[in-house]
Amino acid sequence: MEGQPYLFGEPVHDLFNGLPRQKWKRRSCGTGAHGLRIYDWARVEVRPWPRPDRRRWVIARRSVSRPGEISYYIAYCPTETTLDDLIRIAGSRWAIEECFQNAKQECGLDDYQVRRYPGWHRHMTLAMAAHACLTILRARQLDTDKAETDPPSFEVARRLSRQVRDGDTVARLGGDEFVILADGLGRADAQDLAVRLRNEIIRPIRAEGKAMRVGAKIGISWAHCGTTADEVLSSATDRGYLEDQSRSHHHRQVS
Repeated sequence: MEGQPYLFGEPVHDLFNGLPRQKWKRRSCGTGAHGLRIYDWARVEVRPWPRPDRRRWVIARRSVSRPGEISYYIAYCPTETTLDDLIRIAGSRWAIEECFQNAKQECGLDDYQVRRYPGWHRHMTLAMAAHACLTILRARQLDTDKAETDPPSFEVARRLSRQVRDGDTVARLGGDEFVILADGLGRADAQDLAVRLRNEIIRPIRAEGKAMRVGAKIGISWAHCGTTADEVLSSATDRGYLEDQSRSHHHRQVS
């Protein structure tokens, strides 16, 4: 909401007038073209929801350099949602807008002249499908570039992919950490997979004409419905199942 919006017939800015200074938090909501997007943020609860596990908030985003410029958001969320969570979600609007802008420029998302919903829906579906295809091709190109600049990590990813089943997922978290999502494995199967992964990783890797040996620390974790990614990774780290010390200064970690 921009300018002087109203909520339930009352000016929204009245909710934040006189709000104590300590209620405003200076946070970044993501990275933009010129660095971190830093604003002052505050939230006020409005019309408590009858469900005890839900809250309705109005969030204010105030410019640091021009405090008179304030934008507002309305949020309906679980009770335990923090202000930092809401700031992160609010910051995702730029990525969404960039996605639409790219789709307009590259795939003609807004180049339609239709008057009925079926024609509009077909055009949007085809344009977004084309955009998804371009995104995948671009990601593959980035993988190829990465293979040229960091051959050991790329080779580790290839070896991990060879040891998992069809339908399992191998993902790189960044740096030297990988995650494998394998559904339906029992404890014995998971331990057997860990052994096979370790044996595959420790084989020498050739890079720049030299043979390189890498080590691996493998953690196993079981997730149930509602478990967050951070909880899974923390559990896998705590249960470090196998560890092999590298003979060189290079080390690769798999969780």
